[in-house]
Amino acid sequence: VFAPHLRLPHADHALDALADAFARAPFDLRRPPLLRVILARLAGKRSGLILVWHHIATDAWSISTMLRALDDAYRSDGTEAAADAPPSYVAIMASRRMTAAQREAHRDWWRAHLADAEPLDLPLDHPRGARAPQGALHGFALDPSLSRAIDELARATGTSAFAVLATAWATVLRRQTGQAAPCVGVITSGRSEPGAEAAVGFFVETLPVHFVSSDTSSVADAIGEAHRRVQGALEHQHLPLGEILATAPSTGRESADAIEPLLRATLVLEDAAWASPRFADAPAVAIGESISGDVGDTAKFELSLVLIREADSYRGSLEFRADLFERSTVERLAAHLGMALVAMVEAPAQRLADVAVNPPAERALLAEWNDTARPFRDDACIHALFAEQVERTPDAIAAVFEDEEISYRALFTRANALAWHLRGLGVGPEVRVGICLEKSIDALVAILGVLGAGAAYVPLDPSHPPGRLRFMGDDAGLAFAIHAAATSPFACPTVQLPDVAPAGRGFPPSHVDPSNTAYVIYTSGSTGAPKGVVVPHRGLVNVVQDEVGRLCIGAPMAVLQFAALAFDTSASQLFGALATGARLVLPSAAQRGGRALLDLLARHAVDVADLPPAVLAGLDALPPEAPGLLIVGGEACP
Repeated sequence: VFAPHLRLPHADHALDALADAFARAPFDLRRPPLLRVILARLAGKRSGLILVWHHIATDAWSISTMLRALDDAYRSDGTEAAADAPPSYVAIMASRRMTAAQREAHRDWWRAHLADAEPLDLPLDHPRGARAPQGALHGFALDPSLSRAIDELARATGTSAFAVLATAWATVLRRQTGQAAPCVGVITSGRSEPGAEAAVGFFVETLPVHFVSSDTSSVADAIGEAHRRVQGALEHQHLPLGEILATAPSTGRESADAIEPLLRATLVLEDAAWASPRFADAPAVAIGESISGDVGDTAKFELSLVLIREADSYRGSLEFRADLFERSTVERLAAHLGMALVAMVEAPAQRLADVAVNPPAERALLAEWNDTARPFRDDACIHALFAEQVERTPDAIAAVFEDEEISYRALFTRANALAWHLRGLGVGPEVRVGICLEKSIDALVAILGVLGAGAAYVPLDPSHPPGRLRFMGDDAGLAFAIHAAATSPFACPTVQLPDVAPAGRGFPPSHVDPSNTAYVIYTSGSTGAPKGVVVPHRGLVNVVQDEVGRLCIGAPMAVLQFAALAFDTSASQLFGALATGARLVLPSAAQRGGRALLDLLARHAVDVADLPPAVLAGLDALPPEAPGLLIVGGEACP
């Protein structure tokens, strides 16, 4: 479609606006041609030629080829002999037809290559699907001396500059995701046949390359492995992408997003001669970003690294989904890539794990953030901190539950009675006692009594199915279980609190020390069977005293003990209050949300509450008497 030429004012922005509008008009793929041309006459005998192709019919290489041919024709006086026609796109595609055996051989290679591939788990600034897709671009350049060093390293390792750049990019992605073997979409020209370099059409191939290397490998070895994997992919590149992806494991690859999870990050290396074509001694300039229909600023992938080889350096850009990443994040990634390349060329014999990707300012910030060491009572057990608090404030209220409240002295007396009873049964250090009780004062007595006997408590939720409870009891090796039900799901003997006789002594001697187990907490089992995590006294004391110091918890504050006792944060909530003289407020099952929870917070003037976002979202506007310290976590915050 050739539009008549237009006359525009002097300002070049008028040409830009025309080009932008011309490019945004949708193509009708049912009707050829998929090419538009417009010639704009500018002031001063200047002209602008605007060409718009649909990507389905051409690629950047083809555009350069066509511009070169157009330039030759523009300069010709008509006497030159016609050049031989290059192979047609149709002929090249026909030559790639495979037999069933050839196709299956390609599938077998890809099946082996992608056997352990996982979707790239990029840390996002915004969740997928929360905002409309939008693309943006961040450009950068590598120093000429670094660019020369990259080429020298490629020669020294007998590989290619692409292998060096791919290793650096994979290293950055490893550090970002924590995944040892990132899968990256490698974009190639797809022109492997003789004469294909002069053909016009869409030849580009996108290949999911699984960059596997050990952290103990040297940089040079990792580059060699990357080179071998890329070469292998190139040998099998003409299998259609859909068939390639079908050979990968499907687990974890389901995505509501349009972008294939194995191709979230991509890499392409272009030559400046093809990436920056010229016509009639004037540069050919791309119109903004990629354009799709009437939507500008789109990104084909979540994160695309484009590197262009120029005369003496590499120029790069990161095309990214602006609905997923902040620009500052992408700028940091570009800086990390530069740091990785510098480290690699300076010391190719170093371990890949030792390659520094963070600039000095970031390393200093990370050191500051991780300078979390604080003094704590590493000679004390957690129940000893409670006992010391009892001596300081024996008559203060330790806990409230519904209409029941108990002082520090009374709570200690009941817990101590249980401790002596358990010691009489042979319970002591590294013996595990299950506690299967609803949240209540009795549950606090059970926890403190088990700890006072020197044993480890194993909190178990009585609402769980009997089979699950029995599994966890057997797995933990429970010696005894404390529960209120008439029948026990556990194989071990049971102890019921009402049967325990009072005792007027301090906690019994048990020889427990801070290295012994304080409690065993079980995971949810969402990825399989529940797993028990062993937590020693020293670790719990460290966490509790750090939180108490940072959050300034203590008497006469009221602390909400919201987490289920079988959930890990319950321990720090519980002892953060009982080791400091604060008042622990226990919600019943009916008080765990909505108006009932708000009434509980107001009734007991709760000062500190740790609530999941889902619970907080279900509350009405918090009243003025809401907790002064609200801790929100445990799941994604909206």
